[in-house]
Amino acid sequence: MIVKNGPLKRLFTLYLWLAAVSFSLALAYFACDRLFIELRNAGDTNPLRRRYGDMIYSLYPGMERSQVDKLLRESWMRNLEYEPFTQYREARFKGEYVNVDEHGFRSNGEDSTWPPDSGACNVFLFGGSTTFNYGVADSCTIAARLQEILAQDTGKPVRVYNFGRAMYYSTQERVLFEKLLLEGKVPQMAVFIDGLNEFSHPDDVPNYTRSLENHLRAIAHFKPDYKSKSVFFREMFPLADIIFTQISRLFQRNASVPEENFSHSADSVLCGQIIQRYLQNKKMTEAVASGYGVKARFVWQPIPVYMYDKRNWVFPLDATSKRVLDLTASGYVMMSRLTKLNPPGGHFFWCADIQAGSKENLYIDIVHYGESLSRMLAHEIADSLKSCM
Repeated sequence: MIVKNGPLKRLFTLYLWLAAVSFSLALAYFACDRLFIELRNAGDTNPLRRRYGDMIYSLYPGMERSQVDKLLRESWMRNLEYEPFTQYREARFKGEYVNVDEHGFRSNGEDSTWPPDSGACNVFLFGGSTTFNYGVADSCTIAARLQEILAQDTGKPVRVYNFGRAMYYSTQERVLFEKLLLEGKVPQMAVFIDGLNEFSHPDDVPNYTRSLENHLRAIAHFKPDYKSKSVFFREMFPLADIIFTQISRLFQRNASVPEENFSHSADSVLCGQIIQRYLQNKKMTEAVASGYGVKARFVWQPIPVYMYDKRNWVFPLDATSKRVLDLTASGYVMMSRLTKLNPPGGHFFWCADIQAGSKENLYIDIVHYGESLSRMLAHEIADSLKSCM
């Protein structure tokens, strides 16, 4: 028995030793990973200064450097969180310049009311990070300006809810709109600001899809009976869940596809496909809105590579950004021609050229709007909404 059990005992001891080492390494990795994040966040005073240098401060006249640092840190160093069907949303955040409600909309610089007050004219605003207005304070966003203009011009109580979210495009916006209606949150009007992000999602694949695919692929390698047990184990022991996630990320980093949706050259066929997808999303959104008595309006937004004096645009481009913006510029030219030959309907508003002739820099980075352009776009949208209020 001693001879027979000796190898088994040594094997079991080796197993325990390997398990302890693996657990310790995973725990150490998680601790170091979190420590690195905390140190990085504490050390970064302005996440855009490394990219553009001190010239970034000149884009915020009247603000101290420390204030600009804080505004941009609150804009760019927040978290996204998972949301069913849409994939993700802006996480709840409370700052000096940027505040996001727990229900997924950004503040307009005042206390938020949710569910919407039935006694007010409620407008839901959808779009990407340019609609969220990364880089400007709550009270200076398109949504805040639009609310202010409509309230002054109509004399009615108006509430504009800013559902702009990073990297969103028409497909995600349609799904989010439908989710809100399903929850019983029905506005009088819904405004969709699109154009830019349509061309960064040529395959109609939302961001982080590949990360989710890799995560599910990693789980699929386990046996079915172990999967059910592992889920139970992770629910009962949160620390084990954390370690499991960190280990999964190690494998994902080796096998994952880079988080970049753009992989095509700027050609007319691709631009045409993207535009047709947008028009189909618009059509479906209009049909749903009509069924709920919501007045839907669609805005084609301005971008720096269309009808804008490049001499005012002072930001360097990396290779990926240049490829996407080249495709976007081609798509805007095609969309302009299509809207003139076959207008998408009275609910569509072409705002892509409102910056034409401007002699000032209207952007605070390669695509995001400064206060001036946000105000210009808000006035254009307000003019299109007044007739139906």
